[in-house]
Amino acid sequence: MDRFVRVPSGAARSRSDSIRYAGVATVLVLACTALQLLYQDGARSWDTIYAEDGFLFFEQAQRYGIASIVRPYVGYGHLGPRILALPTRWVPLEHLAQYFAFAGALTTSLAALAVYALTRGVISSRVLRVVLAASVALLPVMAFENLANITNVIWPLTFACFWALVREPRTRADILLGGAVAFIGAASAGLTLLFLPLAAWALWTRRTRAQAVVVGAFAAAALFQVVMWISDSTESASPQGDFSLGLLRLFATRVLASTVVGDNWTGSLFEQSGYSVLLPISVIVSCVVVALFVFAPAPARWLGGIAVIYAVIMFFFPLAVRGSLGMVPFDHVWVSNGSRYAGLSILLLLSGIFIMVDAARFSESARRVAVGGLVLLFVAQVVFAFPALNSRSAGPEWRAELVAGARRCRATAARTVVIPTNGFPLRFPCRDVRDAVT
Repeated sequence: MDRFVRVPSGAARSRSDSIRYAGVATVLVLACTALQLLYQDGARSWDTIYAEDGFLFFEQAQRYGIASIVRPYVGYGHLGPRILALPTRWVPLEHLAQYFAFAGALTTSLAALAVYALTRGVISSRVLRVVLAASVALLPVMAFENLANITNVIWPLTFACFWALVREPRTRADILLGGAVAFIGAASAGLTLLFLPLAAWALWTRRTRAQAVVVGAFAAAALFQVVMWISDSTESASPQGDFSLGLLRLFATRVLASTVVGDNWTGSLFEQSGYSVLLPISVIVSCVVVALFVFAPAPARWLGGIAVIYAVIMFFFPLAVRGSLGMVPFDHVWVSNGSRYAGLSILLLLSGIFIMVDAARFSESARRVAVGGLVLLFVAQVVFAFPALNSRSAGPEWRAELVAGARRCRATAARTVVIPTNGFPLRFPCRDVRDAVT
């Protein structure tokens, strides 16, 4: 497996090459960030506030300051979103929605850039690496719940954490990147504790000081998550939903079928034909994965298999704990809730497919066709989904609600006013709201 997890040493990059590389990376990150901000149809992403962004991370950052980064929520720590929420103490109220949208989109773009860097030496095709990295931010499934908010940056960070453990560090830059990504990813999402076997495998098979540093960073973050879980006094709700054939059918449609046709087309196909089209598509995808597993050489076969196995685990485990009721379609009406779970699994499934396609015993022409097909599939999904409706497309719009709140303050003697956001309202002093819109 070493050939697929070690970065070729090669010649050191010159200073001019490094500057050019940094410049290109900066342009691509900003372009990816802009695309995310524009992705949302209806009310604009920068004029809407997503659920926990406001009522949880913003409010607790105001109340507890830097101490908020060690406060658990639903049983685990959220270091990434907590850090992103801290600057809101100094962000003008009128620009709060803009900050959340930009901070979330930029963080996701940086996670995508990290994935591109971390796949070097594992996936030889630069084209496939670009597609996988771009998928972190631009796949249609990511547009419903993950788009331009700080709450759900934990999912791109979790995916980047997976790759930080998969790739063997060979240079100081590798160690720094892998350790930083492994730590921030694991400290932001309790689900990353499921990567403990992967971390143990990486340390045992490589047994290098560099690998030990990366795994040590992951272990420190995992310990942080254990402390958060122990210290959280909130009672967890019982899971609601079927954990048998219903969940298997959800995986087949939300992950396997959506990987090929995209989340928006998956919904359209379901509302037209129910499961009669989606389930056969999922069977075809499963057969393709099995065929790749057979034709790929042993190193890539097992590494790709690990990614595919984690695609399954990362879908079933959180739904077994939290329930799948909100994701189940009804009366031929597609439900996009829970797309954050499906998105992570799709990214992991694509990782396994890309690893095996890249190393499969194909002729050069067949490999080009396979790579080209995967690229066209990604481009078609994004182009036909853009712009996309999501849970914030119908508002409420932040600026308009601030103006309406200021009017209510002037019309009454109240000292505070409630400003609605996506799912949860915020309460502010009337003085602050009036100042924000004048």
